[in-house]
Amino acid sequence: VLFAAPIRKDLPELWKNGVRIAFARVRRNHPNSLNPAFKVTNCLNGILAKMETLEKGAFEGIFLNLDGRVAEGTISNLFIIKNGVVKTPHLSCGILDGVTRSAVIEVAKDAKIPVRETHLDTKEVLSADEVFLTSTTMEVMPVVRVEKSKIGDGKPGNLSQILHAKFRDLLKKELRLP
Repeated sequence: VLFAAPIRKDLPELWKNGVRIAFARVRRNHPNSLNPAFKVTNCLNGILAKMETLEKGAFEGIFLNLDGRVAEGTISNLFIIKNGVVKTPHLSCGILDGVTRSAVIEVAKDAKIPVRETHLDTKEVLSADEVFLTSTTMEVMPVVRVEKSKIGDGKPGNLSQILHAKFRDLLKKELRLP
């Protein structure tokens, strides 16, 4: 099944200014209940989490898993940067191994930027130097606020922007674009 929808026209503005995210009370489905590797049309917990976080005025909602660890967004993967190290939840947290997530990990490693797939808690996200989301449609989206907390100086971070540029270079190369 294929669903077609227009791509947001405001992406360049969002990349420039960053977005606000919020933690959802709705938890990520346990991987033994619904394997995150399967792209299915049963998106009820994602819809509920998205509705909840939109009510908070957030661009995207972030799931915690049943252990209370950070998992992923309703339609994205999450990364933080602390002291020059890029961190993202490990697949064992019950997340989708996103194509863009994998590509960003690859370009970071190629650029000799340390990457750790790990277990994150909400405090680590709130105290990060930079936060960003990845997905096929939003590419690398900088986060400037989590809940009511400002991330870094409240502007898209330098390393996030570098990774986005490197991701776009990889995309152009893979698609053989000028």
